[in-house]
Amino acid sequence: MAKKKKSKAKGKGTDFKGMLIQHGEKFVMALVGLVGVWLIYSATQRESLDENRSPDQLRTLADQAQSNIEQADWDPNEKLQAIAIAAPQDADAQLAAIPLAPYDTKVPFDPITIPRKKVRSDPDLLPVEELEVSAGVGLIAMQLPQGAVRPVVVPTPTELMNPQQADGIRKIPTEVLPGGAASSSGEIKGQFWAVVVGKVPTAAQQELYRQALATADSQSVPPPEYWAYSVQRAEVTGSGEPNWVHVRTVFSSDMPQQQPRLEDIQKQWQKAAAPLADQRYIDIKLFTHPLPPLVRREWDRSVVHSDIPLQMPKDSPSAPSTAAAGTPRVHAEPAPQPQEGGFNFQMRPDANEQTAQTIVENTEPPVKLFRYFDFNVQPGKSYRYKVELVLKDPNHGLSPKELDEAVADRLSKQAPNITYRKTGASQPSPAVTVPLPGRVLAGPVTEKPNREPMASVIVSTLNMNQGTEHATQREMPRGGAANMVAKATEIDVELSQLRDMESHNFVTDAVVLDFYGGQELGERKFRSTEPLLKAPTHMLLMGPGGSLTVQSEMDNFQEYRQYEMMLNPEETAQPALQGADELEPDDEDGRRRRPQRGRRGRGQETQPPGLQNQ
Repeated sequence: MAKKKKSKAKGKGTDFKGMLIQHGEKFVMALVGLVGVWLIYSATQRESLDENRSPDQLRTLADQAQSNIEQADWDPNEKLQAIAIAAPQDADAQLAAIPLAPYDTKVPFDPITIPRKKVRSDPDLLPVEELEVSAGVGLIAMQLPQGAVRPVVVPTPTELMNPQQADGIRKIPTEVLPGGAASSSGEIKGQFWAVVVGKVPTAAQQELYRQALATADSQSVPPPEYWAYSVQRAEVTGSGEPNWVHVRTVFSSDMPQQQPRLEDIQKQWQKAAAPLADQRYIDIKLFTHPLPPLVRREWDRSVVHSDIPLQMPKDSPSAPSTAAAGTPRVHAEPAPQPQEGGFNFQMRPDANEQTAQTIVENTEPPVKLFRYFDFNVQPGKSYRYKVELVLKDPNHGLSPKELDEAVADRLSKQAPNITYRKTGASQPSPAVTVPLPGRVLAGPVTEKPNREPMASVIVSTLNMNQGTEHATQREMPRGGAANMVAKATEIDVELSQLRDMESHNFVTDAVVLDFYGGQELGERKFRSTEPLLKAPTHMLLMGPGGSLTVQSEMDNFQEYRQYEMMLNPEETAQPALQGADELEPDDEDGRRRRPQRGRRGRGQETQPPGLQNQ
């Protein structure tokens, strides 16, 4: 039974396989037929073209369009109407949400085969920096106008017999006027002035040129060429905005076709004074106005910028009255010797300081001294100044291919004859007041018992037209005004004469507010008759307009001494040194010394001054 069931199951499986083998292709044919019927049915159900889109109709429309294009008349000058496309309101938000890092390309799609050539741009121009201003009045040695002849003064018989004094006329001592009177081709004139000083940043300007003008083809950069400068001035009135007016334009010596230049200004003087500033900071072609030949006075620190050092002479060095920053330290000998123009200290620089000074002298400074004298000012008025520099345009005349687009556009719009650029005006200077033609010099203070201290002063006024000066010496208390009618001495430097006058009206508008000094320094030795040194005077003066100044006796010592020699020749005559015959021979250090004195009875006592020859 088991065998029959097994064979029967095996027969059923064999029949199914056989049926597939015999009838399988029929099933496939039937399936393909069904799919074909479905495709035909689906095709019949799709939407067909309407009558207007039939092939013939579309061909007709195409022919009409081609005909319209060929027959159309188009105006190229007609402006097409722009079609505004409205962006989605959240477009920015959508773009911000897109990360850009995955789209970054390491290699450019169109790499540069030849590096792009660097073009020239316009360098920034720097004006004059940190203007300082001062004012003054004095006598200047001028040249005579062309064709003018200086009058000849014929001495009287009395003057020929006694040239030192005749009818109240005396000669100016040679210690006061070493050079004598003015030359035959010159005259002395009074002059008011305001002097403007500043710093021209030449080194910084050169660096800006290098940054703007250096190209791949040429790394050499031309230096800045300064052609001129113009000065503007405004009178300070205290009401409203300042009214700036052009005063003068000064041209460089490199532009001989233009005037005025510094050498043209200097021709009106007999001889320019020493420049006073360090030679390395001076520009004789344009920036540094020469110093006029001031008569009987020397120029002070106010004509040199406070940041620029003074000149240190090599042959006979002398320390300037105001030490400048960067000046090497010097050692002074123990005993200063009074010389013409002030005390002269013999300098002994150290070896290291000499080397340092040599290095400093060979170093180009970063700035140049700007100095301008304005002689067209009026006493009692206050002024402020601005300065504008003019430089050659380094990009003028070059091809536009070598220039930046902005530079090329600038040059295309300006006139061809404009070959320069301006720095723009500097910051305004402080205000300065021009003094009146009168001066007050502080002298020593004298104190007497039960009396108010008095200060000796020299009061002087100038005759601006005749070039003469009137001076007197007075004792002034605190609160004293330097306006007075008093005896005076007329100083005529042009003729080298002094004339005594019974009265002269001195007008300085100065008031001595306060002073101190005159105290004895140190202790007097036993039985000593030599006077002790006294503290120098410091005086507070109020000038015209309420301006306050402080004078020191030490600053005016040499000039005050010269006035005393002219006003009081008998009192200021230098007698022979008392006891000079008693000096022993030179000792080992080359100095002469007095013999040692003991108590009374040991050696000869020194007699009081004035009794040696009695």
